[in-house]
Amino acid sequence: MSKLFSIVIPVHNREKYIKDTLRSVVGQDYRPLQLILVDNNSTDNSMQLAKQYLSSYESADFKVICTQEKKKGACAARNKGVTLSEAPYMMFLDDDDMLSTFTAISKIVERFEQSGADVVGFKAYHYYSYKKKRIRHYSFINDIKEQVLHCMLSTQCYAIRREFYDTTRGWDERIMRWQDWNLGIRIMLLNPKIEWIEDKPLVNIRVHSKSITGNGYLHSAEHLYQTIMLTVESVQNSNVENKKEIVSAIYARLPILAAHYLREGGIDTSRQTLKLYNSKVQLSIWQKIVVNLLYLYTALGGRGAGRVLNKLKIELKEIDEK
Repeated sequence: MSKLFSIVIPVHNREKYIKDTLRSVVGQDYRPLQLILVDNNSTDNSMQLAKQYLSSYESADFKVICTQEKKKGACAARNKGVTLSEAPYMMFLDDDDMLSTFTAISKIVERFEQSGADVVGFKAYHYYSYKKKRIRHYSFINDIKEQVLHCMLSTQCYAIRREFYDTTRGWDERIMRWQDWNLGIRIMLLNPKIEWIEDKPLVNIRVHSKSITGNGYLHSAEHLYQTIMLTVESVQNSNVENKKEIVSAIYARLPILAAHYLREGGIDTSRQTLKLYNSKVQLSIWQKIVVNLLYLYTALGGRGAGRVLNKLKIELKEIDEK
């Protein structure tokens, strides 16, 4: 008998896209499925539309749970959904994203069963429209610094064994931006067995003006700073061997963010972020020159600066080495 698979979706004001998301789940060829929708203070008709659409699909092997989480934030909603999951395997979708093939869950469960993995990761499209999409960057390496650099374990791009997930302590409800980046790093700190499905992408991550993926950085500067510092704390409190390398890689996000802030018109925020970076790391003269060049390169629209920064072997200042 096939094992139950859960999909947890937080819902907040997505009446424009929610049916596309649900259609991609209903159309899966895998059963049994458990779909858990968690309303997070929606003020539109998202949940009403969802319930109406799903009412004709519920069955013994397609279970639907609709619930509510009043605490603000997708992390709180996801955590609420997990408490209702009865499945040994589960994944998370956002309320505007879609599984890109009707065999996605079948492929994921098959890989779990064949490999005994804790995590099964897969590729995704950044989906702009039916005519425009591109594959996210991937390097299928079980290296925590790759998660720091590329967020391979983004919200929609992996499924996880429930037994292993429980050891991660779940989504950090203090975090409002880059939640998946943080959780992915904490997952990697636990040295999971990860299997990658390297063929066609299994998910469409919708990019639009109101999506997290498409709405810029400057307005979330305080949240991003908090995420970085909480993530550093998680690494420092872990048992991982190369803490200094990982923390240095995390801090390398700061000059990249500073460049994005500058590009979006936040000159003061950009300067403050660069100052913060300089307070956390020890830079030689040539490293300062490279960092400044990469900062300007990124501010002008260049890509890939983070990978160069992570190759500079930048040392932490003593305060962060304790």
